[in-house]
Amino acid sequence: HNYMLTSSQIKGEEPMIVVVNTADGTDAIDFGYVPTGVKLVKRAGTAPDGGTFYIPPTGATVAYTYAYTNTGYTELIDLEITDDNGTPGDTNDDFSVCTVATLAAGATGTCTANRPISANHTNIATILGTPTVNFELGTPVSASDNAVVALYASVGDRVWNDVNSNGIQDTGELGVSGVTVELFNGAGQSKGCLLYTSPS
Repeated sequence: HNYMLTSSQIKGEEPMIVVVNTADGTDAIDFGYVPTGVKLVKRAGTAPDGGTFYIPPTGATVAYTYAYTNTGYTELIDLEITDDNGTPGDTNDDFSVCTVATLAAGATGTCTANRPISANHTNIATILGTPTVNFELGTPVSASDNAVVALYASVGDRVWNDVNSNGIQDTGELGVSGVTVELFNGAGQSKGCLLYTSPS
């Protein structure tokens, strides 16, 4: 959390000493700081936060969800969620997802955006807002989260008896049926997916 001074009457260098005269009936004084903060959770498609959403090799339109929460103890104003569009080093293609005028302490909300994706894609969203107490503005707060989209991989479409060993299925080189194809991940672990070829 960041913190914001809640008293507009007393400001100075820290630490400060406050002397309260209780003889005049004063039994309370607003003198302190409140935590300010914001949280953003971005998801792609049906994948959970931190997960990967898979799409066909030909690409697809992906529905992104941006859930935000005011985690502080004071209202936030002028919030905006922006997305880097998968190019963190280039701000020219960033896009604004949505804006929120005010967000009460502890309140939540959701914005969405549909984007065409045609390659493996990781984009980062950022929310920025300004805390306010008694019409005074504090230091802006922000949060970021990413979402990962990946294309499904594909396995070659045929197995044949390559008589002349040229890597091409020539005329007369027939397909081989009953071959078991098992998928492994990069660590050499079986993914438990078995496929069997047909005569064609």
